[in-house]
Amino acid sequence: MSSLTKVKHSKWGFGIVKASRLSGYELLVQFENGLEFWLKRNELEFFERTPKKVSEKPKEEGVLLQVERRVLEALRIGIVPVDYVQNFTLGREKELSALREWLDSEQNVVFIEGEYGSGKTHTCHYLEQIALLNDFGVCFVTLDPNVSPLYSPKKVFTSCMLSFKVILGKELRSFRDFLDFLSRKEIVTGNPYFDFVLNRLKNDPDSLEYTADWLIGLDVDPSFLGEAPRHSDYSTAANIYCNLFSTVAYTLKSLKKKGLLIIFDEAENVRGGFLSSSQQGKSDNFLNGLIRVAEKDGELLTERVRYEDGCYRGVKTHLPYSAREREIRYRCSDSYHLKLAFAFTPSIGDYYLKGRSLPLSPLCNPYLGRVRHIKLNPLERENFKAIAQRVLSIYEKVYGTQQTDGNEVFEKLEGKLISLNTRMFIKGVIEILDYARLNPNKGVSELD
Repeated sequence: MSSLTKVKHSKWGFGIVKASRLSGYELLVQFENGLEFWLKRNELEFFERTPKKVSEKPKEEGVLLQVERRVLEALRIGIVPVDYVQNFTLGREKELSALREWLDSEQNVVFIEGEYGSGKTHTCHYLEQIALLNDFGVCFVTLDPNVSPLYSPKKVFTSCMLSFKVILGKELRSFRDFLDFLSRKEIVTGNPYFDFVLNRLKNDPDSLEYTADWLIGLDVDPSFLGEAPRHSDYSTAANIYCNLFSTVAYTLKSLKKKGLLIIFDEAENVRGGFLSSSQQGKSDNFLNGLIRVAEKDGELLTERVRYEDGCYRGVKTHLPYSAREREIRYRCSDSYHLKLAFAFTPSIGDYYLKGRSLPLSPLCNPYLGRVRHIKLNPLERENFKAIAQRVLSIYEKVYGTQQTDGNEVFEKLEGKLISLNTRMFIKGVIEILDYARLNPNKGVSELD
């Protein structure tokens, strides 16, 4: 089958076949909206492509070459581009099956554990794609201590909403598009921030850009705000942003979506030597609140709030509340579905899982016992070999070289597999291919 065979899917519309597996039983299809999925052959309708004029062929090949070059440049630093994640997902059948099962289960929190370079980010992007395919809205945020530290709920919310994606109709939409779509519906959320936005958009549709930016937490002209509730940069505002997360999940459900999935990559940054003890405690509080919201903790709707230890706290949960907006509960009604995925290094994941036994600690969360725990085990020899072949295939398309044997490249690195993680292995493959291309009179075997 041609790699440019045109197909149509009943839900996603038209696309082209880019690859196949399992003897053609599953096909990798890139759709016109930019999404790319592995789908069963019997789910697709096939079309004959109209032959292109000879003069147009170089143009098409040029576009494809640009795509391959972009992929190769990402692979040089050991990163697989998001739209190529499924092409490079090898040897993770057990872990990916567990993630798909978790996504469909009643468990709402998963810890994805793996050493540095083991493929946690890659696995998270795979989860992002299958969640979109299964009618979830998805946020993907890296917990960078300088951009979105967990001790700053507002910054985390802003990063999440800037990354928000959802499929509406057949199009991949941003959070701004989502708000525009919601404003055309008769929806009341009970959240003062969200309802302010929806009411404003109904009365002034042209204000979408400013209104969306304000809700996301970006800086806007103060004169625009009027009687709007105020955002807060304080860590005690966790109740405001946890409620907003649950409200986004609620509005997704109201549109017949399954809910909201938030993926936190590099979650080991929630605990590290660069954090003060105060920042660490604030991070733990927010993490505790998020997990309780995902698990629909009933105490969050009914507990009294009182002033103690320098701030307002819930009597039962001991979670902090914003002094100005303490009437806002951590969660909205029961009609929402929020799932959380955290990618940790092993030591940090174990710390939080064991933390549930610590009395009177922010980590003393009764729901940690329900967390799904998925470990990324080391890849097998044959998986590394397949990765080397796929990198070689892309490299040859970009540079037009066909002088290097993929098996020879793999064998050169095989002795170092014990010390190499997946990321370093990919970088090593490309370094060998660069050497072979730039030194055509020397063989790969001459490399140390």
